Amino acid sequence: LAFALSEDWQESKTTRAEKTEQGYVINGRKVYVNQAREADWIIVLCEVEGGLSLFLLEKGRSGLFLGKDFQRSSAYELSWSEVILQNVEAKDEDLIGEDAGAEELCELALAQAGAGASAMAIGILNEALREIKSGFQREKFGMMEYELAELSIGLESARALTYQSAYGIDKNFIGYEKKACLLYTSDAADEL
Repeated sequence: LAFALSEDWQESKTTRAEKTEQGYVINGRKVYVNQAREADWIIVLCEVEGGLSLFLLEKGRSGLFLGKDFQRSSAYELSWSEVILQNVEAKDEDLIGEDAGAEELCELALAQAGAGASAMAIGILNEALREIKSGFQREKFGMMEYELAELSIGLESARALTYQSAYGIDKNFIGYEKKACLLYTSDAADEL
């Protein structure tokens, strides 16, 4: 599965899905789509009348092509490719969620990804701090004790933010995904 979200900021044309009697017709171009070459299905974010929608499209569908590859680092060396959509027909059942309801779905996905990424970063930082403390000798590193204490407090704050966000997402608190997104994408997370 690949997620086609990014567009070339230099181009004014956006990926659009026009409503038809049979469903939708999608036209546009997405760039930097991770694992597009390896995926069997691609989720495409499109502008529609009234907002944004997500469509699940199987590769090989008429009008859906992969373009050039981009050189970027990727986990497991997966590709970064361009996805081109030329008069791709999509049915109503290809729509994910409600028509023009993609913004809310994307916010929820971002909040969940933010909590997961934060949890991984906290785990890495926690292990690094444990390693530093295990080799720490007070006699040799006078001021480092203060720095380690400050780092430990920051780690606990980050852990609390991540747990709180994950709890809110897990319990489906109304509007919580927006608050979690704001926390993870602002300086507020650094200040906690």
